[in-house]
Amino acid sequence: MKAIVISVNFADYLAATLPRNVPHFDKVVVVTTPQDKATAKVVDECRNAELLRTDAFFVKDAAFNKGAGIREGLLQIGREGWICLLDADVVLPSEIPKQDLRPGNLYAPLRRMCYHPELWNGSLDDWNDRYPLFPDIVPSGYCLIFHADDRHLEPWPAYPAHWMNGASHREFQDKWHSQQKHRLPFDVLHLGSPAENWYGRQSPPLSLVLPDIHKHNGKEKM
Repeated sequence: MKAIVISVNFADYLAATLPRNVPHFDKVVVVTTPQDKATAKVVDECRNAELLRTDAFFVKDAAFNKGAGIREGLLQIGREGWICLLDADVVLPSEIPKQDLRPGNLYAPLRRMCYHPELWNGSLDDWNDRYPLFPDIVPSGYCLIFHADDRHLEPWPAYPAHWMNGASHREFQDKWHSQQKHRLPFDVLHLGSPAENWYGRQSPPLSLVLPDIHKHNGKEKM
């Protein structure tokens, strides 16, 4: 499985999440702007992650056209295999059970909210008693999984790029009928408040001192 992560002025979060998420994927493409050198540095230090620079986020004076960046990422990784759209402020658990994923469906886990990410200690497993579940009704853009051959993705790359903010996932997930949307049996951890950065980076700088896990730790891929 390959992943696409959007990180524009999000290097502080990405430094905490990317090293912990990369081992779950064959490749991660991080999409940012040509000016975001901090994100480029984080990606350069992380195995199996590659950088894609684009000016697409701010075309037509958009506040933050996240969808345009995702389209660029989809074109970069190509139309092959399973794809995960993952936000830069989301962390996957240390172990993910094997899933019976089937093309033609959209998959998403529930998320637990760490509303004060500066207090997170880097733990990937003891979330249940610490962080509340967010009541998402439909799959949301923080973590979406689908197969590249899905007929819902015609014409490729099929991700809406006319939204002038970060809410394009709402239109994207509407491509699938309700019976084709499935919850995965694990939770992810969302660092910060939901929808806070839909119009570009608004959250305060994140200062975390976490254990260094940049080296591949042998986790099983999704």
